[in-house]
Amino acid sequence: MSQIIIIYLILALSIQLGQSQKIYQESQFFDLYNNQLDQEISTKGILQTNTCPTGTIYYPFVFGGTATDCSQDVVLKGFGVDSSGNSVITGTVDTTSLVTSVCSMYTNGVAGKFSFLAYIDQYGNVKWMNIIANNALMVPGDPQIAGTLTYLGMNYNQKFRISQVQTATGTGALEVSLDKFLPLTTDVLSSLRLEVDASTQDLFVQMQIKTSYFNDASRTVTLIMKLDKTLAIKWWKRVQGLPANENVYAATLTESSKLWSVHLIYTDVSTQKYQIVRIEKSNGDFDNECLFMNSLASTSQVTMEINSDGSLWGLGLQETGSNYFAFATGKTSDNTMSSYYKSTISLKSK
Repeated sequence: MSQIIIIYLILALSIQLGQSQKIYQESQFFDLYNNQLDQEISTKGILQTNTCPTGTIYYPFVFGGTATDCSQDVVLKGFGVDSSGNSVITGTVDTTSLVTSVCSMYTNGVAGKFSFLAYIDQYGNVKWMNIIANNALMVPGDPQIAGTLTYLGMNYNQKFRISQVQTATGTGALEVSLDKFLPLTTDVLSSLRLEVDASTQDLFVQMQIKTSYFNDASRTVTLIMKLDKTLAIKWWKRVQGLPANENVYAATLTESSKLWSVHLIYTDVSTQKYQIVRIEKSNGDFDNECLFMNSLASTSQVTMEINSDGSLWGLGLQETGSNYFAFATGKTSDNTMSSYYKSTISLKSK
């Protein structure tokens, strides 16, 4: 009998040990799984190579809610992202014709034309959203993340405003209005671009202006300026064309180790070319330029980026008239064009 009891005890102990081992192994599995999941989550949305995955969408995210939440269009106006995959977006919602209870997340339950700024982390979570204003004239642009600070430029009735908020909370920090160059109501501000140096939190601004401040209100010039993180202006430069035709139209602005500003200028009375200017960040000195394209393209849309190692610039533009999309690349070391390609795809205006 004692032998039988001992056998039962051994079996029971074995079963218990087996269950404990199984529980331990399962615990190990879940720990490994969770660690792997955390690791995967931390790298999703951040490309590890220059090859994009095929047919895979990481963290698909729909912003705007359902038709029940808001039956009006949520119009995206601007987008910015940092090196960790966090993003800020701006947009507008028009609820003028709706009852006040609709689209409350964008309007606080008030009918009108609203702008908003929202922060989305790298996992697709909306961390905060600021309702900017109930004003159809307040149009937000591209926001910029600079570590703990986020910047937003707005065109308000042909006056520019730059706001600075805390990235973590969306709490307003500073704001400046760029209307000091407007002594007369005939003066016009028509373009605003922001770029930020994330390491210093300095802000670079490109804007297009027609003003009598420079003695001729009929001419269009481009202003480029640097603001520090207190929004104090450190330097500003005016880009003006030749006496035959002084018009210079702002196209786009890009920031890397240098500042890159793109304009459309006249080289004589009627000949237009794109000008890519390389600028020293410290003092705003222009140290190199690249001119290309002898054709009328004053209404083209232009975008420019610098590659990851800072060796090449890339430019994309829509050609007026043909509506073809063109691509150009060049070396940043001497600001010379390496290639130019025009697509056979015609872009259709909405």
